[in-house]
Amino acid sequence: MDPALNKVRNLFGFGNSQIHVGDNVTVKQVDNKCLADLRGTDPRLDKQRIEEFNGGLLDNLCNWVFTDRAFDRWRNDPDGRLLWVKGDAGKGKTMLLCSIINELDKVKPAKLAYFFCQASDEDLSCSVAVLRGLVYMLADNHSSLRELVEEKYDRAGRNLFWDNNAWFALKGIFSTILEKTKLEPMFIIIDALDECTNGLFQLLDLVITFSAESPHVKWIISSRNISQIERHLEESIQRTALRVELGTSSESNSFRTYLQSMVNVLATSRCYNHQTKMTVKLQFERNAEANFLWVALACQALEHVDSQKVIRTVHQFPRGLDCLYKHLLDELLMQHDSCTSGGVDRGMCRQVLAVAAAVSRPISLAELSRLVGTDAKDTERLVDFSHAFIALRGETIYFVHQSAKDFLLSPAASTSPLSINIAATHLDLFETSLRVMGSTLKHDIYELKRPGVSIYEVSPPDLDPLEQIRYCCVYWVDHLDAWGSESHEEVAKALLNGGVVDIFLRKCFLHWLEALSLLKSFPKGIRSIAKLSSLIQERRGTDELSALIQDAHRLMRFHQFAIENYPLQVYAAALIFSPKNSIIRHVFRKEEPSYIIKKPATEDDWSPLIQTLEGHDDEIVAMASNGGKNAKIVASASRDGSIKVWDVTTGERLHTLSLPNNGQSLDGALMAFPEDDVGILISTSGSRVNIWNLTTGRCEGVLEDSPGSEIIALSFLGSADSECVTLTAGGDIRIWNLETRLPTKTTKIASEDILGFAFGRIVHASLACDSSSRSRLLIRPRSLNPLWYLRPMTVWDIETGKCLQTIDDESFHIDPTALSHDGERVASNPSGSVIKIWEAATGKCLQTLQCRNKGVQVTWLAFSSDSTQLASILDGAVMVWSVESGQCLNVLHVSTTPRSRLHFVADSKYLAVSTGNTINILDVLLQEDQLLHSRTRSSIDRVLLSSNEKYLALYMTCGTLEIHDLEEGQSIWSEEPFTNVEDIRFVCSQEPCLEIEGYDRSIVPGGMIEIQCRVVYLPGLSEGGPVAHHKYKITGPWILRDSEKLLWLPAKYRPRMWYTQNVVGSSIAIGSDHGRIFYLQFDS
Repeated sequence: MDPALNKVRNLFGFGNSQIHVGDNVTVKQVDNKCLADLRGTDPRLDKQRIEEFNGGLLDNLCNWVFTDRAFDRWRNDPDGRLLWVKGDAGKGKTMLLCSIINELDKVKPAKLAYFFCQASDEDLSCSVAVLRGLVYMLADNHSSLRELVEEKYDRAGRNLFWDNNAWFALKGIFSTILEKTKLEPMFIIIDALDECTNGLFQLLDLVITFSAESPHVKWIISSRNISQIERHLEESIQRTALRVELGTSSESNSFRTYLQSMVNVLATSRCYNHQTKMTVKLQFERNAEANFLWVALACQALEHVDSQKVIRTVHQFPRGLDCLYKHLLDELLMQHDSCTSGGVDRGMCRQVLAVAAAVSRPISLAELSRLVGTDAKDTERLVDFSHAFIALRGETIYFVHQSAKDFLLSPAASTSPLSINIAATHLDLFETSLRVMGSTLKHDIYELKRPGVSIYEVSPPDLDPLEQIRYCCVYWVDHLDAWGSESHEEVAKALLNGGVVDIFLRKCFLHWLEALSLLKSFPKGIRSIAKLSSLIQERRGTDELSALIQDAHRLMRFHQFAIENYPLQVYAAALIFSPKNSIIRHVFRKEEPSYIIKKPATEDDWSPLIQTLEGHDDEIVAMASNGGKNAKIVASASRDGSIKVWDVTTGERLHTLSLPNNGQSLDGALMAFPEDDVGILISTSGSRVNIWNLTTGRCEGVLEDSPGSEIIALSFLGSADSECVTLTAGGDIRIWNLETRLPTKTTKIASEDILGFAFGRIVHASLACDSSSRSRLLIRPRSLNPLWYLRPMTVWDIETGKCLQTIDDESFHIDPTALSHDGERVASNPSGSVIKIWEAATGKCLQTLQCRNKGVQVTWLAFSSDSTQLASILDGAVMVWSVESGQCLNVLHVSTTPRSRLHFVADSKYLAVSTGNTINILDVLLQEDQLLHSRTRSSIDRVLLSSNEKYLALYMTCGTLEIHDLEEGQSIWSEEPFTNVEDIRFVCSQEPCLEIEGYDRSIVPGGMIEIQCRVVYLPGLSEGGPVAHHKYKITGPWILRDSEKLLWLPAKYRPRMWYTQNVVGSSIAIGSDHGRIFYLQFDS
């Protein structure tokens, strides 16, 4: 069939879809992974839980609100877009909103989303959780909106919803949803804003902004009478928010209905006579102050009172909610005192209440049992005994109301014998967490028995050993930190060498990492270790523990991908590929896999390579980093058009964007960040500049230069994020306004410097636009005639188009050049390994730098953000120089290619160096073992193992061939047999040997190459080798055994090329960069 007939312009498939064009079928399967990754909670289930927790909604109880003037105006007036329901604790705000939701759910075709904030659960008490819940509910209920979310998710994955920039990404998605549905009505409801403890005003600003910008969306928010919320609303909103205030006469009939209903239910269940029933009702009316929660708590208390004592008891109930809490706490104490020896222990009850008040999220009955040291039945009895404050719903412990927790932590409860010492509770939770983790965690706790099993293949066993300690594994450091804010001296003791933290890490660190991976909480573990490191800084008597924690943090960063995705690799790759002197490796040496008989030779100490960022599918062709003191963001663009944005301090991938290639090569792509803002990124593709909003992950505009032109330099103008500068290869400088998408100024570089020079054009350009309004341009023109030298470099003023200086370094080749960020210095590589630093204003050569390897070509130059350091890439190394003194500050060995790029990041503490499709993050300050690299050979070109696994032959790119005796662990032969080696092979015959075929550079008459053979006799070749019972293979980053993943290879330990690896029997030899050979032998 004619291929031309199988063409259409654009077809898109969403969800589970199939596209059929001619003979071609494309199937897209989506298994709801996007929604699963988006889901933090399901607000619909939260609503169901809340209603059941409060005994259900009474019919018509809240119908009064539908006739309220404010509600009616909100519902029917186009300008009434925001309704604020406010009232004191217990006034029925949440249940009122549940009734409103039920009513609005009947309105079709309006879309509805809601969220219930809950201060006691960190997953329900932050602004990003609210926004995540709203987006989840809209996407789950409406397939058209789900497609909008999937569009972003396909490019970024789960991190889009959960990383440090999740708020901005979700806000952008939410904005897109509102834009796409602007012709359809929508209701958004957020309950208990005052319980949004993290990002309250960020959330309020979002509500205010979108309620003003989106007339089709109606908002309801509720909160207690908090003055800060009221003030923020009054100051930020143009029109006064509509209000329904509970506690006034508006809902008096509703309260009376509720009170009567609750008394009826109580009287029926407890068999009250008429007098008792009427007395209870009368006392409730006198003391409840129209507070629904007061009534509910009082009814709950009377459920446990003998009917003959009800009248006396109800007269003891005080007026007001806090007074009732105090009374119920006193009653709890009296019941303890009256208990027999088989009753509930007062101390245990206090402990249960304290733990419930101190934890970062609601915990399960199993978790609480482990934390207080009782079995599940006793714990359930303790919770039931404390029913006035906490309750068990399903398997989770909740406070009956946020006000109950607030009371227990308030001064009003401090005089009670059951009062809570929150600092002591944090200490107890910290110590208990260490103790129970220490007694539970172990190697392969789920008994997976497969070193390469993926976290996505794991299901918890029926009797999950982590069930009781999930909370402990994730939050133990947080309780140490919280305790430290109250008791610095006591925390110092815990962090001493040989203290409880030291003991735990030395016993359980790897087991803890395995558990974090199984619990899918590894990133939280990294943050916990970083927090632990900051807690221990500058404390005396902690040097050994500090070193242990630093080593642990390095191990987690270097092996993050392997451990997070393959839990049992924490005992394999994370140990055997860590340095010999790693404290963690030494402490857990007995955990190293026994199936690896000979382990690879690793470095003595951690190298400056912190982490390798992986994710691109094609070679990286451009990089950019943000400036400013908190610079930590790097963007990388690959040849296939994908842009990835990374946080180099955590290794997190923040965004994945798609760069249109418009049919052009992306090899010359450029990117730039503004100096102090990571919310925007600009990138080039041919003659176009794309403007990316990193809050939404969307391309929000395009700047169009002249058709056919090629943009070769790009920068923001100064510290502003509203203007940028471009330079084309033809010499056109344009200053653009990013809001209007139009150039505000165009300047032409003088023609005699470029176009008049024998078909010349600009082949390199650098822009320096710093915050001092100094904007300079460095250009390097050249002739297309290879017999002529490059033209001298010229420095230009961008604003005036005037040439400020000409710098002639007499370079003959297309060399890397760089312009410092302040525009004061120019660096060039006029020849070989020589680097020169010039003063831009005068053209004077200030420094001449000589790289160590004189025969090696420099391929990239970059200045630090403060212009005090210069970094250069040469074959397999990065050299860091002082611009002022010309001194070499550090030499960092890392895999590089001729197309590698580098950028200083994180206030010049790190370097980001691209290699192929990866980015290596290097510590600029960490000195490397230079003696090790002084012995390093040239790259390995071929690797060959003998059939009996006794010998290893290595052929180097420099022409040297080495033979190693693997049993003795040493080189037994090393020579340069020929200038060109064609083939090497082990021969097991009567005279076992290594045969080497090659030739010297001599051409025999007739133009034929004379192939010669040389033999190295190896008697040991005739000896038998081990019998392999498994088949080993290297595939990508894995060593496989019998086709099953066995050992993850970190990037720096992978074969340099497919021919620099060899597998024979149970032995594997890998030739990596810098001439390093890694040899492993497995148990045969």
